[in-house]
Amino acid sequence: MNDISKQLNDFIEQTGLTGASIARSIGVSTGTVSLVKTGKTDQVSEDNLKKFADYMANYGQKSETTATTVATQDLKLAHFTIDEVMISGGMGTILGKAGTGKTEAVKAYAENHPEAVLIETIPSISLKSLLTKILEAQGDKSPVGNSEQLLMAVVENFKRSERVLLIDEAENLTTTNLEAVRRIHDFSNVPVVLIGTYSLLSNLRGRGGDLLQLYSRISEKYKMQGLNDTDRDLLFGDMGQHIKKFTQDIRRSCHIFRKAKRMSGMTNEVLSPMHIKMASNSVILD
Repeated sequence: MNDISKQLNDFIEQTGLTGASIARSIGVSTGTVSLVKTGKTDQVSEDNLKKFADYMANYGQKSETTATTVATQDLKLAHFTIDEVMISGGMGTILGKAGTGKTEAVKAYAENHPEAVLIETIPSISLKSLLTKILEAQGDKSPVGNSEQLLMAVVENFKRSERVLLIDEAENLTTTNLEAVRRIHDFSNVPVVLIGTYSLLSNLRGRGGDLLQLYSRISEKYKMQGLNDTDRDLLFGDMGQHIKKFTQDIRRSCHIFRKAKRMSGMTNEVLSPMHIKMASNSVILD
């Protein structure tokens, strides 16, 4: 048995993944997976063999990264929402104020789910740039063509494998971009989750009903709730309740905690509520 076949068999044994799920994730047939598993790699193209190698390498790296992620209530429920959208094959949203951990939650999901295609938008992103980002996240190194050609390339890629499209900072999407996302979903049946601030929900409704077809497809919604006391204990230990006095925001809470630890380290003191207070006095809290 050759190296790639042994790697694949060991990988399946270690991860518990099925051949079918691997086939869907990398866009090959289950027959191709069987050929590699049984050592018949001379019947598999070099491109497909590279897909197996890249998938296994990336999956291992992502699993190691996720091991350090703290499973807050928001993270668990954001992941549950994505899973529900995948099960239904529909569309959904994850909403929250800036600093509530939306991006961290979806990145953690993508890190442990190779089937996830995650992109982040920027203000005033053009349709062509949006489609190019999606294609690059799908593994297309140098996408070319006009917007219609790029859109159809995105669709064809999604048709070949069971994946989920996650779009972060989705409040930046224009009406034209949102309509393109709907077409991608409709043409390929790829599940889609849009992540953004509360203005995203207003954008999805459109003006004068021009996005009604898109809005009617949104079946799942989760609003980030922020840190609860259990989360604070997991993140900050005994200092969690002291940080709570100054902010509920997860990003600022983490910033205060890290700053307080540095302050205590400067004087070789044990981290205490005094350091938390000192740190809070030197950060913006609202």
